[in-house]
Amino acid sequence: MAKYILNFILLIITLSACNDTPHYSEELLRLESKVGEAPDSVFCTLDSINSEMMTEADRALFINIKTEAADKLYKEHTTDSLIAEARTFFEKHNDMTRLAKAWYLTGRIHSDWEKWAMATEDFLKAKELTENSTDFSLRGRIADHLGLVNWHNYLYPEARAYYREAYGYYQQAHDTIGITYILKQIGETYMANYQADSAILMYKQALSLAELVGNSNIMEGIHHRLGYMYRKKGDYEQALFHLYSGLKYSTEKPYALYNNIGNLYLQMNRLDSARFYLEQALESSSLPTLCLANSYLAELAQKEGNPGKAYAYQKKYEELADSLDRSNQMEDIVRLQQEQETKEITKEHKSLIRTKNFIILGLMGLTAFFVGLAYRQQHKKQYYQREIKKLTETIRENEASIRKLQEQPNQYSGKNIQEMKSKEQIEQENLQLLEKFNALNREQCRRHSFLKKLYGGKKDILPAFEKKEWKLYEDAFISIYPMFTESLKKSFPKLSEQEIRICQLSVMGVKTSKVADVLLLQADTVSSYKQKIKKSCFPTANKTLEELLLPFIVN
Repeated sequence: MAKYILNFILLIITLSACNDTPHYSEELLRLESKVGEAPDSVFCTLDSINSEMMTEADRALFINIKTEAADKLYKEHTTDSLIAEARTFFEKHNDMTRLAKAWYLTGRIHSDWEKWAMATEDFLKAKELTENSTDFSLRGRIADHLGLVNWHNYLYPEARAYYREAYGYYQQAHDTIGITYILKQIGETYMANYQADSAILMYKQALSLAELVGNSNIMEGIHHRLGYMYRKKGDYEQALFHLYSGLKYSTEKPYALYNNIGNLYLQMNRLDSARFYLEQALESSSLPTLCLANSYLAELAQKEGNPGKAYAYQKKYEELADSLDRSNQMEDIVRLQQEQETKEITKEHKSLIRTKNFIILGLMGLTAFFVGLAYRQQHKKQYYQREIKKLTETIRENEASIRKLQEQPNQYSGKNIQEMKSKEQIEQENLQLLEKFNALNREQCRRHSFLKKLYGGKKDILPAFEKKEWKLYEDAFISIYPMFTESLKKSFPKLSEQEIRICQLSVMGVKTSKVADVLLLQADTVSSYKQKIKKSCFPTANKTLEELLLPFIVN
């Protein structure tokens, strides 16, 4: 009998030891249940509480709830150490539901810091922990953010797969706003892959749901996207409809949208309407918006045959663009000095306009300046031509030597081993010569009257090129890279016009942000294009696209 009693006592002790479920305060549990619907009030309540005096369990739950509330309110995350403390507690006490949410919140913190690899690991851990969970809202958010990190890594098909998974979870959670947002994000992945019809279809589905729930913020964003897509397709009527619809849902003055509508009217040659919206955009306090508005108004004045106004708007645009980027590059410093000198000379001219001798001296000085400048430019041009000719001859001689070595029988003699080493040395020398060759070409591009605008500071706003600008660009590019385009097309005939232009701008050393500006694309989309070109044209190469394109500059 005593034996059975002892075994029973041991069983009770064992069961008690296994039952390590943490006890949380009722107040924190109540706040946890409200954080989804009222994050602002929950955050304010928690912000007034000192968690240092709490039990270990309550502090872990406190951290989880406050981090989630802060995340929903888009507050900046400054540390990930507190959420790590909460994770440690939940894992130790086998609270898998809250551990999964802690991993999700860790991923959100790392996403805000743009540490995409770490965020991916965090979200995947959260996904694994919620594999059998019925919290479909959380599972949807995890899949949603896995789609987002893949999007930021330009992995658009993978992002779309996660977004579709999130769509399924949001359906099970009856989260209409989540479904609306996900449909919009799926549309974004199609747009990034240049699948315009699929993108428009997804945007329209998202728009129908946004209208159903009355979410004006999402409706405004979707109408903007549809306006952009229809404008790219040349359907100006539909583009205008959606841009005006976006205008209707704006809660504040949408100056950027005024620019978009004005630019669209400009393309349609409806100049009065274009002016109406572009002049409203001038009321913005945003420098990028003001830059674009002045640039479009300069184009508008030019179309109206008013060169004086066009010049004034263009000068204003240049001043605003300059204020966006205080670059230390010598070219920018020289340009600023020249502008200041021009202003000072103009001021002096006003006070001495009636002085004949001053005018004569001024004209003589300007004449001498331009003659000297023309002579310097001609001398520089001749220098480039001489250097490029010498480099081209050396490169071609090296290539001829390489071909001779390749045509010889491959025998394992000491002499042939020496030749193989010589071939490698020649190839290395050729690469260095090509880099030097292209450096000269790039310097010519930076000095070219039209091409130099492509090399502004990273904050300079460069308007998208229209037909006229592309003609000027092509003529300028061929004058510096006469063989590149023909050689590239011959080697890769399936490259599109857009891809060829990206290759041209890349070999010129134009930054991705500027390529995006002139092609009216996002910087991420240009990077995606470059990866696509590398994959299709140079599948085994382990170099940058710019390095791989170097041989084509000498055919």
